[in-house]
Amino acid sequence: MTQRDAMNQAGAEDRAGADESAFFSALAGLPPCGTVLHNRDDRAVQRYLEAAGARMPNHHWDQGLPADVASAMDLVFQRLQGRREGWKEADHARYVDGYLVGGGLGPCLVEFDEEQHFSPFRLATLEILAPLIQPRFDVGQFAGYCLDPACFRQFWRKHRLPSDLLRPGQAPPRSVLEFTGSLLRRLPPNPATRYYAPVTGFPFVGGRIAQRAYYDSLRDCFHLTAEGRRLGLRPVVRVAKYQVEAALGMSMAAAGAQELQAAVSSMLPSNGNEAPDLGDQGGRAERTDG
Repeated sequence: MTQRDAMNQAGAEDRAGADESAFFSALAGLPPCGTVLHNRDDRAVQRYLEAAGARMPNHHWDQGLPADVASAMDLVFQRLQGRREGWKEADHARYVDGYLVGGGLGPCLVEFDEEQHFSPFRLATLEILAPLIQPRFDVGQFAGYCLDPACFRQFWRKHRLPSDLLRPGQAPPRSVLEFTGSLLRRLPPNPATRYYAPVTGFPFVGGRIAQRAYYDSLRDCFHLTAEGRRLGLRPVVRVAKYQVEAALGMSMAAAGAQELQAAVSSMLPSNGNEAPDLGDQGGRAERTDG
């Protein structure tokens, strides 16, 4: 990686952190949200769950899930080509974006999903889990981002995949096998970058991308685990950056605080239980560099 590439990468990561922080700042000013915890704020979510004696493992087995959800998660793990051999158990709470304590929407996890989340792996998890997780986000819209060529281009860029391997207007692969097969044919088995390298549990090129989708599915289901039920959790609230920028009609970086808060408010479940009705905002956000 050249010095220029490293600087561009650092700048992109700073921008991503700024967008997430701006989202949670907007969320904190909305009455239905109660107390808003953001994990970037000194591990606030992780510390809250630890104080509540809550355990949030980084896997789905032995979590007291209902039988149908446990079976679905087994299928998710299989579809993502996961392997339990050598799995390293860790506290998954550190990966949660946010948490609502009380209010009209909580208690629940909150996730702000940026471009890197919308992958063929994530599409597979949504297709399997949607009928079972009582989603409070628009699953069809999230699946649409996974299938949109422009969103796929942004996903590709976020994961630092070689730009010369992506054809202009290339449609995203429809299956995990198609995607992983393409990566295996075109990339070295041990890439130098961590963004699509093999990881424990997903020991193949693109493993880090599969791991991200698996971790998203864990948060989709956490309210159904024995621990989630003990905490009285409601289903996760998910908001995509694409949704916010579609509502704004501009990049988050260009929006004022009041504009952003209004856009975020329109993304929230209307009655605390259902996904929001986005109307004409349901399409893919036009991308801006900012």
